[in-house]
Amino acid sequence: MFGEAWIQKYGKWMGVLIPAGMLLGIWFYSSRSGEARVKRGALLYAEHCAACHGNSGEGLRRLIPPLSNADYVRNNPEKLACIIKYGIRGPLTVNGVSYNGSMEGIGSLEADEIRDIINYMRITGNGGKEEYSLKEVRSQLDACL
Repeated sequence: MFGEAWIQKYGKWMGVLIPAGMLLGIWFYSSRSGEARVKRGALLYAEHCAACHGNSGEGLRRLIPPLSNADYVRNNPEKLACIIKYGIRGPLTVNGVSYNGSMEGIGSLEADEIRDIINYMRITGNGGKEEYSLKEVRSQLDACL
C-alpha cells in the first residue's frame, strides 16, 4: 500500500499532517468547555463530597458546614484546593456559625478533578462566574504542602 513511489510523493505531507493532527487532538481535549468541566465537577462532588455536605451543599446543621451560599467558599478561594486534597481541622466560621470538627482530605483526587469540583461549587452554589484554572489549582496545591 505504501510503496516507495507513494512515500516519495506523500511522505513529506505525512510529516506535517500527523503532528498537526496530534496538536489538534491535544487542543481539543484540553479546551473542553467550562460547562463540561462543571458537569464533571458535579459528578465528582456527588461521589466525594455530597455524603457529608449534602447533595446541594447545604451542610448538616451545626456539624458540617455548608458549601452552597457559603461566605467561606466565596471569601477563601485560595484555600479550597488544599482543603479538598488534604482536609481541614479545627475551628472555622461559615455564614456566622462556628464549626469545630475535621474533614479528611481526598488525596486521590488529581488537580484537574479538584479544579472541576471547585468550579462546580463556586458557579452553581456561590454565584461565581470566573472559573478556576488548572494552573491556579496546582499553584495552591504547591503552596499548601
